[in-house]
This record gives sequence, structure tokens and C-alpha cells, in this order.
Amino acid sequence: MKKLKFLSIFLLILVAISSNSQNNALNFTAANNSAVNCGNNPVLRLTSTVTLEAWVNRSSNSWQAIISKLVHEGDREGYGIEIENNRLVFIIGNNWSNWCYTYYDVALTFGQWYHIAGTYDGTTAKIYIDGKLVGTQSYTNGIVDSQTPLYIGCRTNSGCWADGQIDEARVWNVARTEAQIKANMYKELVGNEAGLVAYYKFNEGSGTTLYDATSNHNDGTLLNVPTWKNSGALAGSRNALDFDGSNDYVQLAVNSQFDYPGNSVFTFESWIYFTGGGNSCLFSKGGFAGQTEYSLYIDNASKKLIFNIAKQSVAWQTIVTSVSNIPTNTWVHVAVAKTATAASIYLNGIYDATGTLNATTLSATSSTAFGIVIGGKNFAPSFYGKMDEVRFWNTTRSETEIRSNMTKTLAGNEANLVACYRFDESDGIKLYDLTSNAINGTLTNMDGATDWVPSTAFSTWIGSESNAWNTAGNWSGNTTPAATDNIGVYKWNLGSAPLITSAIGSPATCNNLYINSGATLTINAAKALTINGNYINNGILSIKSTVLGDGSLLTNGAVSGTGTTKVARSIASNKWHLVSSPVTSALSGVLNGLYLRPYLEGSDIFGAYITSTTDPLGVGQGYSLWANSNAIPVFSGTPNNGSVGPILTPLTLNGYNLVGNPYPSAIDWNAASGWTKTNLAATIYVWNPNIGQYATYNGAIGTNDGSRYIAMGQGFFVQANSGGGSLTMNNNVRVHNAIAFMKSDETLADKINIKVSNSLNSYSDETIIALNDTASAGFDYDLDANKFAGETTAPMLYTMKDDKNLAVSCLSSIDNIYNRDVYFKAGVSGTHTLIFTHTMVNNEVYLLDEVTQEIIYNGDVYNFEASPTDDLSRFMIVSTTTSVNEKSQSQLNAYAYHKTLYVKVENQYVNSVELYTLDGRKLLENTNLINDISSLSAGIYLVKVKTDKDVLCKKIAIQ
Repeated sequence: MKKLKFLSIFLLILVAISSNSQNNALNFTAANNSAVNCGNNPVLRLTSTVTLEAWVNRSSNSWQAIISKLVHEGDREGYGIEIENNRLVFIIGNNWSNWCYTYYDVALTFGQWYHIAGTYDGTTAKIYIDGKLVGTQSYTNGIVDSQTPLYIGCRTNSGCWADGQIDEARVWNVARTEAQIKANMYKELVGNEAGLVAYYKFNEGSGTTLYDATSNHNDGTLLNVPTWKNSGALAGSRNALDFDGSNDYVQLAVNSQFDYPGNSVFTFESWIYFTGGGNSCLFSKGGFAGQTEYSLYIDNASKKLIFNIAKQSVAWQTIVTSVSNIPTNTWVHVAVAKTATAASIYLNGIYDATGTLNATTLSATSSTAFGIVIGGKNFAPSFYGKMDEVRFWNTTRSETEIRSNMTKTLAGNEANLVACYRFDESDGIKLYDLTSNAINGTLTNMDGATDWVPSTAFSTWIGSESNAWNTAGNWSGNTTPAATDNIGVYKWNLGSAPLITSAIGSPATCNNLYINSGATLTINAAKALTINGNYINNGILSIKSTVLGDGSLLTNGAVSGTGTTKVARSIASNKWHLVSSPVTSALSGVLNGLYLRPYLEGSDIFGAYITSTTDPLGVGQGYSLWANSNAIPVFSGTPNNGSVGPILTPLTLNGYNLVGNPYPSAIDWNAASGWTKTNLAATIYVWNPNIGQYATYNGAIGTNDGSRYIAMGQGFFVQANSGGGSLTMNNNVRVHNAIAFMKSDETLADKINIKVSNSLNSYSDETIIALNDTASAGFDYDLDANKFAGETTAPMLYTMKDDKNLAVSCLSSIDNIYNRDVYFKAGVSGTHTLIFTHTMVNNEVYLLDEVTQEIIYNGDVYNFEASPTDDLSRFMIVSTTTSVNEKSQSQLNAYAYHKTLYVKVENQYVNSVELYTLDGRKLLENTNLINDISSLSAGIYLVKVKTDKDVLCKKIAIQ
């Protein structure tokens, strides 16, 4: 048992090492003179043949030695490979006058990884970039050892300090061929390969020693501390093959690994860019009579992916056809996973379809005389478009397994991997297998110079530069993801986790997004990400929130995976909020410690507080919430996606139903499509905690910062205007919108805005009167907005129509607006500020303070005194600045004499007599026509008399 336990631990260690292999590099800084001294062991004193290889990613144009055992000044002895400004150089020599300088002029892009190599076979020196021969030089005088150490990152005695990253450095005592360089440049070697005398994998990730993976122990010592970084040297897609649809194909070598009888199990996967020119075969295998033939192809007419099996003597039998179409001119990951009795198709990591084998196909044997063809041959039509990253497995891969590495390159030693083709060669007619099976392919009827093309099949997060999503150097392709890019986010030991800081107005974008288990992607508060394809999350996606705004996520494809999306929602202290869950299956426990309650339409009140932590939060349902202190609850789960509803909105009492935005983004009440509003009034009502009032928006007009946009996690009221009301929405209503609460409404002609605030708290209110030709004298569900009561200490403004208090009142003509009361209730006693504006460009419109008899003009900021006990009929919309005063002057006789106020009104019954200061402070109210005013100071005062017929006002002087 002890031995077994030790073996298990050892295997786990090996797995851990393998899973993190190929992921580290050293970053050298020329200014710091950083380098690695690898010693001067005898095996490094090469004098006849040599090969130097490394992956490099430079940061500047300085002259940089990559691998060097070269004395350049004086004797010019030894060997080295360097980058001299925009020139790749391979140098060998045996004295000052007898040396070889082989070069190739090329501008290596900063931040991009390149494989460089130099070889010497005793007669010719050659240099390669990314496996392609780019320079040769004849030289027969051999090499004299420089008697100095081998350095990585500098030249032996004259600087040339590297400035950038280096990975996978190799020294061979033989001249490697072009084919050998191409076959191994994307592989991590074992270390015991013939001719390999020093090999540095750079996988340590820490410390001051760079270990030699061979048995020669040429371990290096880090000088002046080059820094360890995550490496993108072997990551990401670089090139692809372009098939012409006519007769292009790649013939793979015959190998027993590809002998698939009818009951065999295997998985094929590839990235494809289908151009739609005709039927297109991805791979096929043919055999003799009575033996199995396979074909995976796209039917161009239907755009379906079809997997066939047949015997030579039996017609083709379709095993499975994709449900989804294969799009043209876009990169798509396809996979067919076969069990002993069935086969399944997966597109972009999402299960699509399954079919079963019949008795005939199950009994078929396999051919040993034919290799697999990539791209179609003979009975299989040639492929139209590009292919990248073809992989064959001798097992049935699960959906999770297919997803886990479809957006990253493989090492080639993964379990059950039979053959792996990166397609990252840049020239030639060989397609190299990354596995040890070396089942290489031969390009047939293809041009080895022009059919290799750049690929954007997928990009892998490396995170070697920073955590910034928008930094190109953090991605394997050295470019920031675009809307069509397929992205894989993985956790690396030395790599930062990606952080999205793209503004709402210019969100980060990608096509398909995969987050691997253990990896994390974060969207900062008030920042945004749009996923145009599938969102597959096996890790964590965290969406942040602050008082300044919420992070925003739009997903336009399928949402799946075993991971968690965490959506934060900032809650300010000592305020009420209306909230809604942006994820599925949320429970009330996410808001534990806060005061949460539902709204009861049948009683027209908020219900009892929810004390349980296990009550489900309904999707699309709103809740009221109070926080004693600032809080940022986090909703964890799968983000709501697609259609939500119908959310039932009954009409039992007044028809008010509290619903909610179910998505992790804002939604648009005016969206052109995506809403199904059944038997609902046009207005939405959202609590604005900053002003202590409800905001409204009726599709055109908003009050109290109400608008068409409803924030992420926001609850809102709708009103059913008849029985059977309901609300349904889908992805088309979602938008990125920078709203911590709501935004101001659109500009609208013929509208009156009246806003009021006070000097004692932050609360305010707004009411709007608008002209609309379709408005009626009664309440219009599609135009008017009811007035919801706010905080008791908040000021309140409203108008009335059809005996209803209104926040928005729409009227059909200006005549219906004139002489209309604007009601005001103070929440506290003190100074209030009113702002009166209107866009009635063709009409004279003014606001009258009926207490002070002041006329308020368009654009005026008006200060007045008020208290909660004042009469509600404070203001009136009027058409002139003189009519009211003239009426009062003619009908009211009021004056002060010997500290006594006298009031007389002809032919009207007096209900009350009130006396105010000119700033609106009430001093007196009764029904007496004679009042003692001896306590008042001399000055100008306002008398207001309410009769059975009118309200009359007059200014008087008290001596």
C-alpha cells in the first residue's frame, strides 16, 4: 500500500508538471544586463557541426544575443545566434579573419513569438525563422572553441544584452535538417534526443537556476535577475492550410492507429473556415470491399455537417447530421465523437446531434492499406476553405473534454491522442504530427509556398504582460480580441487573470468564449463585454459593481458550462432599492443580512420580510430591499439568457406588479423587438433611492431620471390595465448602457418640466405636463403615468386627471393645460427650490405661485418657503403674467390699519384668510375678516383669501 501511495503521488506530480509545461519563459532586460551563464562543459565546445534553436519575443530593436558561445571581438571564435536590429544573424568562426556571418533581414514584430534556428554541417551555415529556411552561407573552415561559457541573453564578452523573452533554447552537436526543425519546433522534448547537448525548457518559473533537461547538467545561473513570465511561445493558432475545393488534400501516412472497424471508438476535431463553394470533406478513410469507409463532410446545399460510414459493397449510410448549419466565412470548431454504437456532433464545444450505427456498419472491419485523407479525395469532395488544428483521439471525447482544449494548443503527449496537427508550418509540403506517433501528412496538389496562410482560428490568454484584456501581448496571437475571435481563458502559474476595462460605449468583444476550470475572467464595474458566439464557462466570470455603475455582459449564443458567473450589485446604505436576480436559481440567501420583501399586487402593498435563506428568487421578479450599511451582494450561477417569461401581471386590485430585469446588462424598454407586453400600461416605475421618489418612463417621457433603459439587477413596476396581463422579453431587449440607476429622458417638444428640491435633504421630485394629440380627458394608460408616493420627507409634485394623481399628464391642447393646478406637498419645513422649464415654443406658458403671487418664467430657479401642512394647491399653469393679479385686485379689498388686517370680498363666501411673507412663509390662517397683526414688523405681506368661488391674492403694506 505504501508503494502504491508513493506511485500515486509521483503520478500526480508528473501530471501537475505536465499541465504547466511549456508555459514559462525568462524576460531579459538590456538595461539591467540580465542573462544566463550556462557554463563551459566540454559537450558545449563544438568545433565541427552545430544547431542552435530558441523561441524569442523581443521588446526593442537593440542588438541582442540569444544563444552565444562567441568571442566576437579579437579572435572571433565560437558560435552564436543573434538579432542585430532588424537582422537575424548566425555566426560561427575560428579566428579574426576566418569566420562566417549568415544573416537575413527581417523586422520581427515586438511582442510576437518567433522560432529561430541556425545550423552548420561543416560546409554550409543556414538560418531559419519559424521553420522556414531564409539564409545560407558556404563556410568550410570549422569552429574554434572560444573557451568561454555558453550564455543565453548576451554575448560572452561584449554585451549585446537581450531585451525580451526567450523560451525553449536548444543546442545540438549536429546540423538539424529543415524537416527535423519543423517536426520538433512546437514540441517540448524529453531531453535524451540524439545530438541534443543542452536543452532549457524554462519551466522552473522561479529561482535563479535554469536547468538543463539533458543528462549533461549544463545548468545555467541567472545573472542580474531576468524575470520569470508565462510564455506564449507554443500557444495559439498561427497558420492554416487553404484548400481550393478542387483537388487539394493532405494524405496522412498509413498507420494502424487509424484502423477503425465499425464498432471502434474515436474522436475527430478541427477548426474550419468553410467558404461554401461546394460539398466539402473534412476527413475520410477508404478501404477494400467489406471493409469500413468513413467520411465527415459538409453538404453545401443544406450547410449541414454529415458523418457517414459504409462498406465498399453497401451504400453510404448517414450516421448523424448536424441540427445546426455550418456558417460560411467564419472559424468554427467541429468535432465528431464516436462510441461503439453511435456518433455525436459538437459545434464550438456545444452538443448538436447524435445518431446510431446499424448492424451493417457495426459489423464492418477496417482497412489497413489506406491512410486518412484530410480535405477530401476520390469519393470524398475536396474542402472549400481553411483548416487548422486537426486532432484524432482513440477515445470518445466528452463535451467537457472537447471544450477544455479547443481554444489552446496541445503538447502532443496527452492521453489517447493519436495524432495532432497544428498546421503552423509556414512552407513546404509536409504536415507534421505533434505526437510521438509521427503520422505526418503530405500536401497533394497544393502549393507549399502559398497554401499556408495566417490563421485566426482561436486565441489563448497568456497574461504574461499584465491583467489587461486589451493588451495585445497578453494573447497568443499578439492582438487584442475582435468580434470574430474565438477565445480561450486558462489559468497559468505565472500569468495574470484577465481584467476587462473597456467602457460601456466601446465594449470588449469576442466570438466564442471558453473559460477553463480554475481560470477567472473579471469585468470591472461600469465596463462591458459582448460575446457574439457561445459562452462556455467552466471557471469563474466575475462582474463587478460600485456606486458608479455595474459591469455589463451580453451573450448572443448558447450559455453553458460547469463554472460560475458572479454578478455583483452595489446597494447604498439607508435607502430602499428595487432589485432583481440576473442569474438562474438564485436564492434569497444571496441577500442575507439585508431586508428583502416582495410586492403583493392583490393588496397593493409590500409583503412580509423574507427571513428564509432558501426562498427562490423568481427570474424576472422584482423585490424591495433595504440596507442598513453599504453592501455589494453577489448573485452566483448561470446568467439568464434567451427568452424570459411570460411573467404574469394580474389585475386584482390596481394592477401594479413588481417585475425585474433578469439579465446581467441593462435592458431597453423601447427596444424595436424582443418585448411582448400583454394588457400592460406603457409606463414603468423605478424607485430612485437618490431622490426618494419613483422615476417613471412611458415610452417617450421620463421623470426623476427615468428613461428607456433599465439597469442590470433593477426591479421595476408595470401596471396591468386589464385581466391576464403578462410580460415576456428576450435577448433583443438587452443593451450595454452606462447607468448606475437610469438616464435622462429623450428630448421631446411641447413639454413642461417642473422640478423641486429642498435645502434640508437630498430628496427631490419632478412632474411633467405634455401635449399629445391622442390624449383624452381621462387617464390614458399608454400616455399618462400615475404618481407613486415617495419618502415621507421628500417633496412631491403632481398634477391631476380623472381624479388620479399623475407624475406625467398628457393633454390634447394648450387650452387644457392653462389654469391647471400643480400640486405640491413639502416633506419638511424650510426653503425649497423649484426649476420651471418648458418647450412650448408657440405658446406663452408661466407658472404661478398661488401663495406669493409670483410669476415664474421659463428657465427660472425659484426659491420659496413651505411646510408639510400647507395647502396642496400651491401652483398653477397660466397663460399671462397679469390675469390673476388683475382679478384679485378687482374682487379683493384688503388693507392694514392700526395693526389690524381688514378683508372684504364682494358677493362671495370667505372660507379662509391667510397671511404670508413674500418668501412664502405662512403667518396666519383663519376665517376672520378682521385680524390682529400687532406682532408683525413693518413690511410688504401677501393676503390670500379662499372663497366659495375663487382664490384671491393681494399684496399689502404694514406700517
